[in-house]
Amino acid sequence: MSRICLVVNMEEHNSEAWRITRNVMKTHLGHSALYCLCQFIQTGEGKGNTALVRGSVCLVGKSLWGPQRIEQLNSYSPMTILPTFVEALNFDHPLVIFEVITQLSTLVDKSCYDLRATGTDAVLSLVEMLLIAIPEKVQRDATMKGNMLTSVHNIISTFEKLILESCHTMIM
Repeated sequence: MSRICLVVNMEEHNSEAWRITRNVMKTHLGHSALYCLCQFIQTGEGKGNTALVRGSVCLVGKSLWGPQRIEQLNSYSPMTILPTFVEALNFDHPLVIFEVITQLSTLVDKSCYDLRATGTDAVLSLVEMLLIAIPEKVQRDATMKGNMLTSVHNIISTFEKLILESCHTMIM
């Protein structure tokens, strides 16, 4: 899995790496592969290796709530996986933070109506941490910093719309 995490970062091999990952995740090895990906992020193995951690975050997100998510892994709620993404924020690299935001945005865009209270709380806690981490860790590239903050703001806006919709539904 570590090699696939490295290769998924290469644009010319991204789709092939994802195809291989999908095939592994659909087998009896899917849960073990997901565990390995989370371990790359949580343990010291990923420290100092931006591509490994970013690739792990990417593959975890795509597998669980991406457009081609793996149905065999439906038993994992965002609440159980998002603490792993919190660990990824401890990795001091803008590309890792960018990947966390990308996967979090995908989760909220695809599943905002399906999130339970605990999942919503986990998402919002991660958003809060991102709002602290981005100014601290993304200092050199103002454009990237602005894009990241805009993406986080869009996540917040999605939840605000949900609140307004539910209030409107309750009134009617």
